[in-house]
Amino acid sequence: MSSYFCFTSLGTIGFGDLLPGQNAEEISLCACSAYILTGMALVAMCFSLVQDEVLNLLRYIGATCSKNEMKIKDEENVLQGS
Repeated sequence: MSSYFCFTSLGTIGFGDLLPGQNAEEISLCACSAYILTGMALVAMCFSLVQDEVLNLLRYIGATCSKNEMKIKDEENVLQGS
């Protein structure tokens, strides 16, 4: 049951199992809210870290490709000059 709560709370918007007519204690609601906000912050941080890593990888690949193009042009210039 707890794994289901974790998945539905963090995998969706949250509060998916709470209905307006239910009797929920205020402390329980506050604890659930704190858990959901902490989990959503953790998920957002992970997405941000993955995005930064992907951007760094793409920049590295782009820089490597541009260096290779410059080497090819230099070699062509040397061959034409000979």
